[in-house]
Amino acid sequence: MAFVLGGLVRSPWEDAVANSTALPTTSAVVTEREFREAGGSADGLVSLGDEITVAVPETSSARAVVTSVDVAPDKMVRYGAPLVTVSGRPLIVLALEIPLYRDLAPGMSGPDVESLQRALDALGYYSGYVDGRYESGTADAVERLYAENDLEPPAGVPFSTVGASPDAAVDESSAVVQGESPESGSLTSTSDPLVSPSAGTSTPVTGTPLPMAEVVDVPGGGARVASIAGLGEVLEGDDVVAKLRIGEPHVTARVGVADAEAFQPGSSVTVATAGNEPVEVQVARISEFRGSDSDGRIPGYDIRVPLPEELTRGAEGAAATVMPTGHGEVATSLAVPLVALREDADGMYVLKVGDGQKVTVQLGLQSDGYAQILGDTSLEPGDEIIIGGPGE
Repeated sequence: MAFVLGGLVRSPWEDAVANSTALPTTSAVVTEREFREAGGSADGLVSLGDEITVAVPETSSARAVVTSVDVAPDKMVRYGAPLVTVSGRPLIVLALEIPLYRDLAPGMSGPDVESLQRALDALGYYSGYVDGRYESGTADAVERLYAENDLEPPAGVPFSTVGASPDAAVDESSAVVQGESPESGSLTSTSDPLVSPSAGTSTPVTGTPLPMAEVVDVPGGGARVASIAGLGEVLEGDDVVAKLRIGEPHVTARVGVADAEAFQPGSSVTVATAGNEPVEVQVARISEFRGSDSDGRIPGYDIRVPLPEELTRGAEGAAATVMPTGHGEVATSLAVPLVALREDADGMYVLKVGDGQKVTVQLGLQSDGYAQILGDTSLEPGDEIIIGGPGE
C-alpha cells in the first residue's frame, strides 16, 4: 500500500519540469472606458479671397470722375458687363487667359488677340476662328459686347493698320486718303480688298477697337466686390477704383506635429470666429511640414479650411479658431488592451478565449494602454480575449 501511494505522489521538481515546457494562455477582458476626443485647436486668420486691385484707368478727359457704379459692394461681378464707369467710359469685366498689354485694334495679331477671342466666344459674342488675328469678326464681337450693355463703343479705326495703336491708325488712314505714304510702311496699299475706292479716293473700312484701359481682367470663377469708388468721386493717379476678391473665403491655420493627424484633408473640424456661431466644415488641404517662421508660428503644417457664407461677415485678417469636431468631448465606448490587438491583411482583430474566434475591430482613440472600439462588433463587456498562449 505504501509503495502504491508513493508512486502516485508527484514531487515539486516534477511539476517544475512540466511547467517549463507549458505555454500558458494569457487573456484580458473587454471593458467600457471613457475616451476624450484628442487633437488640439489651431489659431488662424480669415481670408475673404485673393485680392485684385483695379487702378484708375487712363482717360482723355481732364479728370477721372466716377460717372456710374455698376456693381455694388459685396456683389459678384458679371463677365462681359461693366464694373464701373469713369469719365463716361466703362471698365468691362473679362476673363482673359493673357491679360491685355496694349490697345487692340483691327489689323493686329498676337496671343493677346487670341485670348480676347476666347473670352468673347465664351460670352457668345464671337463665333469665328480663334486665330489671334483682329479682323472683322473680332471687331464685330467687340462692338456687340458694348451694344449688349448699352455702351458707346470706341470710335472705329481702319483695318489697314497692322501693329499700330488706334490713334496711329486714324492718323495714317488720313494719309492714305490724301495719297500720302506713311513712313512706317505698315499700311497696305489702296488695292487692299478692305479698302473701297470712291471718286478717285480710298476710304478705309473701319472696325471697333478695344482699349486696354476699358478692360478689367478677372480670372474665371467669379469675383466679389470688396470695395468700390462712389458715384461722383474724383480719382487721382494713386487711387483705387475697386478691390475684388477671387477664390473662396477660407481660414489658414498652423497645426503642430502632434495634432496633424486630426486635421487631414476631409477631416471634420469646427471653425469659430468672433461674433459668429461655430460652424462644422471639412479640411480642404494640408501643407508639407514647415519650420518656424518670422511670425513666431510653431513648426508644423498649414491647413486650409473653407469659410462658410455665414462667417464671411468678418473682416479680412480676423482671428479664427479651428478644432477637430468633438474636441474635448468624452465618449464611453468598448475598449480592449492594446496588447491584445493583432493585424493581418483584413485589418485589426482580436481572438476570443475558448473557441479562438477571430473578431475584426475598428479602432478609435487610444488612452492608458486601451484602444477604443468603434462601429458594430460581436464583442461585449466581460468577453475574454487572448493576449498570448496556445489559444492562438
